[in-house]
Amino acid sequence: MLPFTPDTTIVGSLFERFDTAPEANTISTGQHTPVSINTADNSPEPPEIIKDISAPAPDKPFDRYICLFLIWFVSALVLFVRKITMYQSFLKYMNAGSTEVSDIKILNLLSDCKEKLNIKASVELSQNSLTASPIMTGFIRPDIILPVGELKDKELSYIFIHELTHCRQKDLLYKWLIQFVVCIHWFNPFVYLLETEVNKACELACDEKVISLLDHKARREYGDTLISFIKTGNPYKSSLASLTLTEGAEQLKERLGAIINFKKKSKTIIAATAVFSTAICICFFAMGAYAVSGNKTTWKDREIQNEVLTEDGVYYIFCDGAEEKDKPQASVTAGNIQFVLVRKGSYTTVGPFPNSETLLEDVVKQCEQMKSLTAAEKELIMKTAAGIGGISSSSPSYAKLLTYKTENYLDQSVADFNAALASTPDELTELLAAQADVINTISPYDENYDFFATTMNLSTNELYCEKMGEEFTYFASISKMSWPLEELNEGEIMYDFNCFVDLQVTYSISKPELLTVAKREQTLLTFREEMQNYLDSLSEAEITAGAIDGSIKAALTDEAAKLADSLSGEAMTLSFEITLIDIADEGEIYAIQ
Repeated sequence: MLPFTPDTTIVGSLFERFDTAPEANTISTGQHTPVSINTADNSPEPPEIIKDISAPAPDKPFDRYICLFLIWFVSALVLFVRKITMYQSFLKYMNAGSTEVSDIKILNLLSDCKEKLNIKASVELSQNSLTASPIMTGFIRPDIILPVGELKDKELSYIFIHELTHCRQKDLLYKWLIQFVVCIHWFNPFVYLLETEVNKACELACDEKVISLLDHKARREYGDTLISFIKTGNPYKSSLASLTLTEGAEQLKERLGAIINFKKKSKTIIAATAVFSTAICICFFAMGAYAVSGNKTTWKDREIQNEVLTEDGVYYIFCDGAEEKDKPQASVTAGNIQFVLVRKGSYTTVGPFPNSETLLEDVVKQCEQMKSLTAAEKELIMKTAAGIGGISSSSPSYAKLLTYKTENYLDQSVADFNAALASTPDELTELLAAQADVINTISPYDENYDFFATTMNLSTNELYCEKMGEEFTYFASISKMSWPLEELNEGEIMYDFNCFVDLQVTYSISKPELLTVAKREQTLLTFREEMQNYLDSLSEAEITAGAIDGSIKAALTDEAAKLADSLSGEAMTLSFEITLIDIADEGEIYAIQ
């Protein structure tokens, strides 16, 4: 039933074919093939290559699996709907003949039993001539239904304690859970045995809880109460919908035996049972479920990491459920690097590129111009390129600054975090040099990029400003652009419309000991994000019209003022200045200082 599991399972191997069944997937070739420029020798790179390698497969086993899935799903759905319908029918049947109990003596007895079991929830009490045995229905509003007839106070107290114990232990929840399991695994005969055993276990656990409160004589009387109700036939039996006092002679025999032989369990037995149960759960968790998703781990004589396969300078990036059989044959000149994005039924080639320090820059330029790639696919390729070489992560500056990224650094106060970075002028000089070295070389796709570009950048700037007696500043630039109008030979892009706004946020921290690093970052990043959202909400026509009549700066200023005021607090206050608004629309350029 669990939706997650270890990557390697016993049953998972039996279903591996189901997960790897081929899909018919056709991806059309883009009509415009942009050309990327190699910055090393100014020679044009080969155009983007998109291949459709899907082929018609009318007789593939995939169709059979779809049919099996539909059979399973429809059967499970029908079975579940049927059980819900049965439950509703049962409730209507019982409600039709039920009358509310108004006898004060009986209601007081029920109240005493609730108090004894520390149950504060409301429990209704009614009588029904259609049932011969006490029944409890209702998951949200429990209702104990008694048969019509004279019942002694002791019998009533045992009935109430029994049914209220079911209510306290949420046994109806277990019953519905097992019904859901039966619907999901309707094809498995052992699940129906499990259903019987769970229902039996609910009753035995309830009996054990009740008789733990009784002496030897009272236990016998409790057993007699069970026997008295099994003697009369029940005209309507539904273990699915309710919790009954008795459900059959065979089960009653086992329950009476458990009552007679009842002994309180020792702490050693309880501990051993807990350990054994945990071990059983772990065992079945590892062997019983199928890992739907998981990283590929072994391909013979090849290096594979995070679904990226490397072969002689070619990086195969697998996405969309693609596998090794979907991989095309590719090669590249020694010393160059090429990326092949492999999908089910198609692939796209990016590159080749010289193996140099400009690799990521070249990859980003070409990916940005490839309209056939989705944003997610571009990010996947650029992340792969960023991971090649690892120039930043191997530098001493990178390693030194990374030591400040402790497990709880975001929860530290700004005062404590900044103090740990540098306490003397010499330490501050070394810190600023290390930060500059990392920021100039780190890739935006580095896993620690946010830490260096945000946390360390803010803290080193604050330390420098304190030393120089200047105000803290944060540059929050925002932009809005449309699709490219044309692509220039140098790799530059001319957009149909673009708008750039430079905002300089000045902030002060009056109580750094009360302000956490996380709160400082959240405040500044929220300011930028909300201003970006506001700019995105304006149409291109509104922005251009505002540039012509000068209202765009006023509108941005009003929005930024409200935002700065709402984000300012006791420990940190914000102010801002719009330093530049640069708008280009169909060749017309508007620059507002």
